Amino acid sequence: MRIILAMGILGLICTSAFAEQSQARFTQGLQICKDFGDDGFFVKDRLEEQGWVGNFNEDYGTDILYSPGRTIWVIPPSEGAKPPATCSVISDTVTIFKAEESVQLVISSSNQNYQLLSNQGCSEYDLNGAQKIRIWSDGQDDFCTDPNSARVEVITFHNPVAGQ
Repeated sequence: MRIILAMGILGLICTSAFAEQSQARFTQGLQICKDFGDDGFFVKDRLEEQGWVGNFNEDYGTDILYSPGRTIWVIPPSEGAKPPATCSVISDTVTIFKAEESVQLVISSSNQNYQLLSNQGCSEYDLNGAQKIRIWSDGQDDFCTDPNSARVEVITFHNPVAGQ
């Protein structure tokens, strides 16, 4: 009985640590998408510096970057994409609620003004017209009803670092 109880406690601890690591990687991918959202080369380069691995994915027809452990994946915009360009961060291990926390953390650390909007009943952050960040459930692009998955799209309308 004690062995079963100990295994259960160990399982809870490991699951919690795994979830925290997944959310940290989700936030990392989101931050890089926000910072370099219109430049697929820089998104890929910065994530690869952090240990992410890129592979061509036939379902999406493009390269996808996978976090260590492959729990988070990023679909960068194509290199040389003209705005609006979309960079997506996807996970089936990070909940939509944790994705919302990641978005709020990334936005608050940038000290940018934003407006919280609703897009088809899901959260959308408008960053002064330069970028929008949309939060969906993965696999249900126009719904945010699946709490167990997340897809965040960073849509860049003009280069966030142009002229700097």
